[in-house]
Amino acid sequence: QAIAEVTNGLGIKSIALNPANEKCMQLGRKYSSCKECLPYNLTLGSMLLYLEKRQSDERTIFFMPDASGPCRFGQYNIFMKLVVNNLKLENVAFMVLSAKNRYSGFGTKFSKRAWVSIVTSGIMDNIHNALKVLAEDPISAQDIFSKGWEKIKKAIREYKSFSKYKKVLRQVAKDLRKIPLKKQLHEAPKILITGEIYVRWADFTTKEITEELVEKGFVIVRSPVSEWLKYHNLLIKRKINRDYAQEYIDRLIFSLKTRFEKMYEKEITEILSSSGLTDNHIDNVDEFVDVAERYMSPLMKGEAILTIGSSLKEVFERFAGIVVIGPFGCMPTRIAQSILAYTMNSQEKTRISRYDKQVDELAGEFSKCPIFFIEVDGSPMPPIAKSQFEVFIITSKKVGEKMVAMATTR
Repeated sequence: QAIAEVTNGLGIKSIALNPANEKCMQLGRKYSSCKECLPYNLTLGSMLLYLEKRQSDERTIFFMPDASGPCRFGQYNIFMKLVVNNLKLENVAFMVLSAKNRYSGFGTKFSKRAWVSIVTSGIMDNIHNALKVLAEDPISAQDIFSKGWEKIKKAIREYKSFSKYKKVLRQVAKDLRKIPLKKQLHEAPKILITGEIYVRWADFTTKEITEELVEKGFVIVRSPVSEWLKYHNLLIKRKINRDYAQEYIDRLIFSLKTRFEKMYEKEITEILSSSGLTDNHIDNVDEFVDVAERYMSPLMKGEAILTIGSSLKEVFERFAGIVVIGPFGCMPTRIAQSILAYTMNSQEKTRISRYDKQVDELAGEFSKCPIFFIEVDGSPMPPIAKSQFEVFIITSKKVGEKMVAMATTR
């Protein structure tokens, strides 16, 4: 929704496709071999569902990002073009931006506003999840949240300057701060949902997990989309990605761009954290990669290194437990799972977070860090996974209670 408002504001009539559902999955599988990962079938189905209902004379361009590495994501737009051609669908085209040049092919205005909208939407999702657990009246709280989100979308669409945009954010944060809470944010245990970027953000793939966690009193935080963009900044900075910013002038522009992005992210985070519904915290992707490269080479690009680094760094420090979710058969997710299966323990954690009293105390009581791995294919969670999830919740609850008690005594 946020990105659609950015392009609307730039004069390009845009809409965000509806959230994926069972019908999208079935439609996607109808025109695929069914061996592809779930995100492909869901995005293909969402696209075809829209094309079925559009006006006959409409010309449609689908915005589809691209990426390389050990992931099939880079093939999505290619397969989708084949389906469109095979079905002889007219007036359909694709606009593909690539991770190789950090998705920078749409101009400076788009890049700046897209960054602001991505950072904001990620934090607002955290607030939305927090209200489900913290609000005295979750229904009225969600109504206030929805009104605030509409104000933000309008501000993105009518974006004039960052200073004017911040005024809107301050008003939204002020309105959210007035919501009566049954407990404060620091009094609730938190769970991080990380893994493959599509399935961790889609309600269709996480609903069974998130509903159970909310019912048990956990505040859910998803690894933000901005993490992926900052990771590509890191690849350029460390010269792992040699396809972008090789000339001096390009590197200078890149340096200035990342400096402004850090400033925008810092200010947006500070403003929205004043609502009391999200932490004033910014993920340090460099730190995640530094932690993870003990176990895998950073030259192996992709989400696996972020999943490993964020899980190992954040457990016992910010989160009582980690959920790693990915599509069935997803290679980056399985790489992360194979490494985390033997590194998510108190010995490795204390080695990573030296001289941290909270980590030392928790590691002394819990020999293993709570983590739950799940691969999704659109089916309900199998019984053995449900049993593992129940054990994960019990352990995370104990860790969370300890973390909350430690936070309140500081």
